[in-house]
Amino acid sequence: MKHFPKLIFIVVLLFSAGPPALAQIGQLHSVTLNYVEASATQTGAVQVQAYVSVLDEQGRPLTNLEAEDFAIFQDGRPVEIESVTIATDPIAVILALDTSGSMATKGANGQIALESAKQAAVSFLEELTDGDKAAAYSFNDEVLPLHDLTHDHNAVINKINELTYKDFGGTCLYDAAIEAIQKSAEVLQGRRAIIVLTDGVDEASQKEGPCSLYTLNDVVAEATQRTSKVPVFAIGFGKADERELLRMARLTGGDGLTAESPEDLARLFETISRQLKNQYLVTYQTTAPSGEHTVAVKVTTNDATKTDERPVFTPPLLTGSGSTGDTPSLVVTIVDAIKDQPQVGFLQIVTEINPPDQTEIVQAELFIDGQSAMVLREPPFNEFPLNLENIVGGTHTIRVEVTTANGSIATNQREITIELPAPAPTLVPTPVPTPEPAIMAYLPISMDDPVLLALVAGGFLIGLIIIGLLVFMMTGRRKAKPVMVRSGIDYQSPPMDSFMTRDEGAAASAVDDEKFRTIDVAIYVDAKLHVVESKDLPPSHIFRLSQTKVTIGRDAGTVHNDVNIPDPSVSRHHARITFDGYKFKIFSGNARNGVFVNEDKVEEQGAELPDGAVIRLGASTLLRFEKGNSGFDDPYSTKDFATSYLNGADETMTNTLPSNMGG
Repeated sequence: MKHFPKLIFIVVLLFSAGPPALAQIGQLHSVTLNYVEASATQTGAVQVQAYVSVLDEQGRPLTNLEAEDFAIFQDGRPVEIESVTIATDPIAVILALDTSGSMATKGANGQIALESAKQAAVSFLEELTDGDKAAAYSFNDEVLPLHDLTHDHNAVINKINELTYKDFGGTCLYDAAIEAIQKSAEVLQGRRAIIVLTDGVDEASQKEGPCSLYTLNDVVAEATQRTSKVPVFAIGFGKADERELLRMARLTGGDGLTAESPEDLARLFETISRQLKNQYLVTYQTTAPSGEHTVAVKVTTNDATKTDERPVFTPPLLTGSGSTGDTPSLVVTIVDAIKDQPQVGFLQIVTEINPPDQTEIVQAELFIDGQSAMVLREPPFNEFPLNLENIVGGTHTIRVEVTTANGSIATNQREITIELPAPAPTLVPTPVPTPEPAIMAYLPISMDDPVLLALVAGGFLIGLIIIGLLVFMMTGRRKAKPVMVRSGIDYQSPPMDSFMTRDEGAAASAVDDEKFRTIDVAIYVDAKLHVVESKDLPPSHIFRLSQTKVTIGRDAGTVHNDVNIPDPSVSRHHARITFDGYKFKIFSGNARNGVFVNEDKVEEQGAELPDGAVIRLGASTLLRFEKGNSGFDDPYSTKDFATSYLNGADETMTNTLPSNMGG
């Protein structure tokens, strides 16, 4: 018993010290401010929500932090934190997966890289919750949309399972990132994230230099602007530039991860999944003036401190339903939210503006949960047709800001509850294995066999002749692909000599022969639409028009246009452009907000598009038209002959190629 007090002392010492090994686990390694949102409240302040990832040295989230572990600074000044919680609101994730030729490389387990990437992406999607949305793209020499944003995760999984690599395909990495960022901007509220996976650098397949039209700086600028604010999570392996991917991720509020081999991709997708599921939501209120501000977050735990900062735009303060400017007589009130039954998926936000005279108003803007959803720059300013496809059901805060010519702003907000029908379920996905890379089979040829040598030499010579002819034919033609427009009663392909000059056509017209009554006229369409201004498209973005009929509108659901304008004020079938070989014309489709050419409204009969014309669609999209080198193919038929023939024959012109767009 004489040792009993000593035993008690040892036991107390052990329990008070705790296990020394645990002190080395979960050490603070990095803090990332993923993005920041701000919205005005009825209390006369602006609520700021900062989404923060706190990770240890293994990239694992630290989930046991308290509010006192955080500090927030706005424009360098400390602010009082209102709350710190784990974010639980739904998230929209857009995947962009590399399908270039190098994705056919096999890993140590004998599985090709693309198959490992598909399995990792599918596992990630299976971990999403019912309220989350997903979309997917693939990219090689071009960027291909696989599935639009949807709650139906199985539908996206099915598309990913169908992916195959493109032999000798390039890697348009930055173009794919831009497409994904622009898609994320359609999400008007809630958390967002983009995951880009590649095994190489941005390079073309058939020439030296980059594959993308955009650059890394363009990606960062697009992801950090007011309408986007989306973090990019970049996964690289193989020949990927780790430094470039890390820069893309860190500057946008995401994370850059590198795999040693394709077998590690599943682990990296799981790491991103854990980070997104364990983001902290830090909220505070501010009365700072409207405009751009800087928000910094500092986390301190276990004697370690890490910080990160991000810009935020704060809206004007609310003062009841009145004006925040110098004209108190201007008042805006949200009076109703009416479902548009004839067009499922639309909600009409109706406001009342006093005084009713709207001549001094220059703009009205609608916000949903702090995110700009629509801008009206012409009267009427009191109706907002809202597209519901990218809004989750539930209660949302909508705000309207009306601005006058002298800078006065009237603003009002209210909560609305949106009920959406449950999406139809998609069949459980079935994995589709990626085909193995083709293996060339070689026949053993003996150099002593004169017959085989003669055959090989002859085949080689014939191949050179064919290649030479193809090169001659291609270099003698314009770069634009011709559209064959056919007129007449016989729709069988005529011989090449049916492309005649005017004199030959006149002589042939005297002969009553069916083959001379059917003539193919080659028309080249090489026009462009340059984006001057648009809500969700970067300035100078170019749409290339390569067909005689082009549809313009906002893609949604099963509606896909040749020119997709992701502007909520643009209708699904907004306009179409046609070309008859001489002039371009534009027609208005089911356009709620009209089509204007050089500010003249396009009526039912359409309007001619002169070179350099400015087209206005909806409330906020301006496009500049460039005719380019469009016209008849002179080597085959002269303009005079085509004119006389088409005027004298059947006036119906049928486009024999499907409408599509080059981008």
